[in-house]
Amino acid sequence: MTAMCPTDKAGQRFGEMIDSNKRLVMLSNGSAAQKYTLAGKQAEVLWAPNTQVENSYNLGITSLVHDWQCKRRYSYMDLSLRTRDGGLPRLFVLNQFHAWGSTTLHAGNMDNNLTWLQRRVENYCGEATGWRKPNYLGIDFNQVGDALPYAAALSQGGLYFYEDNRANRAGDTSCVLPVNQGGGTSGVQYDMKLASRGCENDELRSMELEGVRAGTRIELYDNPDADKQDDFTLIDVKQSIPMGKRVRIDSFEGSADTFYYCKVASHNNGLDGKVSRIKVLNKADDNDISDASIVFYEGNGATQNIVCTVPFNADRQFKMGSGNNSYGCDNDEIRSAKILKAGKGSRFSVTGKPDGSFGQGRTGVTFKRAILLPITISSFNRSYENADVKVEVSNGGGLDGSISYAYFQPLSEQKGKPPIKEGSTRP
Repeated sequence: MTAMCPTDKAGQRFGEMIDSNKRLVMLSNGSAAQKYTLAGKQAEVLWAPNTQVENSYNLGITSLVHDWQCKRRYSYMDLSLRTRDGGLPRLFVLNQFHAWGSTTLHAGNMDNNLTWLQRRVENYCGEATGWRKPNYLGIDFNQVGDALPYAAALSQGGLYFYEDNRANRAGDTSCVLPVNQGGGTSGVQYDMKLASRGCENDELRSMELEGVRAGTRIELYDNPDADKQDDFTLIDVKQSIPMGKRVRIDSFEGSADTFYYCKVASHNNGLDGKVSRIKVLNKADDNDISDASIVFYEGNGATQNIVCTVPFNADRQFKMGSGNNSYGCDNDEIRSAKILKAGKGSRFSVTGKPDGSFGQGRTGVTFKRAILLPITISSFNRSYENADVKVEVSNGGGLDGSISYAYFQPLSEQKGKPPIKEGSTRP
């Protein structure tokens, strides 16, 4: 156990505490605030008013009453005071509990609920503290509610999910996932079916990102098993988002490419309010095609329903139709495709005959450069060529709605080489 050391060497001692991985700081408003000798070493429990500011702790005499105002606990000390003598930072403790009469049920539903915690921090305490985030949350019944993940997100960054579009605070904040967890050797920080970690199933419509590092990927699925025959959206963080900066994603539908993120939505019948699975992981390198894929659609121009999504990361060929492939690709349904990612030189082709021969038409697609942002093959009936792709129709063509077999031959630049400089830029 380590407590704060003498104030004249506080900056130095902070560094020593971090280096020794002994970071417990103890504060007290009572007689416990004094110096101690523990196992021959000096430690000090700090006098709280010299080190922090805090609001008054009583939300209401009973759980039936709530006073959300942010009033200072110490009459002589404004909540906006940020430093102490010597210029060192002064901690801000946000208290949110009742003096008497609360219960576990009430704390979980209201006092420790993320919506009310966030409203207290941002709305009621924002102006009083000079729009400062709390260093500590003081709560009762910490085994229920959302205070633990919220506190972690306040200090290390997080993904905030909302039940309304545009991160509307008038609605509920469903959940927050602290980020930068590492993910171990797999790189996966979260992979969860909803409801989980406070995130309700079929509720989420928008989100905010804060303190999220570049290279983070957020995957949202309509299907609880992450089946890509239904709606799914991939969000890649392109630039690290600093603490104190909120980047808002108004909807999980529609694709967008911004300074901070790239959002690629594969539309079936809409994802807003229908998210059932969330994955947060490290995005594969641009030279790595392990996450490459092609989404096939019933309509031309990547419209109507998703027929199936096929990984574009290994050689494969298969017949369309129920039971003939593991991707759910139906026979005589496909009319267009959206390529989410592909390596330079990759190829795929589709044919009209169920045995894969070309007697009833063939369309071949060759990628002339790496596809890092989605492009659409609007029809398999037309030959054309541009900077991204060459589409060649042969043997009679006429394959829209008549595709019965497919071949996939992906290529990738070797992993570990410098990042690809040339890649598609179409949203």
